[in-house]
Amino acid sequence: ELNFHTTGPATPFSRVWCCYEEFLVSVFQRDRERPFLFDIAASSELEAPILCDGLAAADLDNADNQPSFWKTRRESIFPLQVIQESLHVDITKAEASREEDRRHILNAIAGRPLDSEPLTKHGSYDQVNRYLRASFAVPSWRQILERGKIMALGLPGIIVEDLNRQSLELDLSGTACAQPSEGIAQVVRGMHNSLRRLELDLSETAFSSKELISIASALGAADPTMLQCFRLDVSGCKVALQDLRRAFGLKGLVILSLRFWGQGALQGLNSFGSWLPQCGPLDKLDLQF
Repeated sequence: ELNFHTTGPATPFSRVWCCYEEFLVSVFQRDRERPFLFDIAASSELEAPILCDGLAAADLDNADNQPSFWKTRRESIFPLQVIQESLHVDITKAEASREEDRRHILNAIAGRPLDSEPLTKHGSYDQVNRYLRASFAVPSWRQILERGKIMALGLPGIIVEDLNRQSLELDLSGTACAQPSEGIAQVVRGMHNSLRRLELDLSETAFSSKELISIASALGAADPTMLQCFRLDVSGCKVALQDLRRAFGLKGLVILSLRFWGQGALQGLNSFGSWLPQCGPLDKLDLQF
């Protein structure tokens, strides 16, 4: 999806066609096994920074084999003002060049005759707003974390409010933040009735046992049959398998991928081995210790 507007700042978030097109993406991808990639680009006179869904080719094109470092450096110039605007999208306040377009789009979302006077409030408007805000919050997460504003901008709550969201995928590998998982346990706890896919890359960070225990506790408090895919990479972190023990009650997993590399990482291996045969109808198992 590519929306071009040059009048800015953050013009697409105030244009009803742009918001509607992004919402339609959510409709079309519901039957896909994996969601579409979602990138956000901004521009200025000299630069065009992009928040990428994952790594970009430019991040990989370095001899030092540190793509996460280059991703963080490349995205660090992305304007915070654009991110903040994306977190407050409101389709009822969005505009169009032609008033009839705005009327038709709002009525289409609400399931009403297209030429009717649009309602000022409707549950479907709220659904669209929640989806759009969360869709911008997830790819912005790393940059907001790097700037120490995860809680100040309310990212966990924005993601949890998207009631149709079933996944959380974050690549925070290599971040220098003192608490790299800030806010993640809150999201997992808030999505306990809907979270089916959780993929976290916290490798080579200061991710701690306390943080892993917090995330594992949030998973342990959820419906044990809900989560189907769990991927966790904490290689190079000072954590151990035993820190994950509160999540050993999960029973619905189809995909399980764990990467624990580092001193003491295998502490708790016996308990993990006892849980593994009970963790679900696994189709794919990837363990690297």
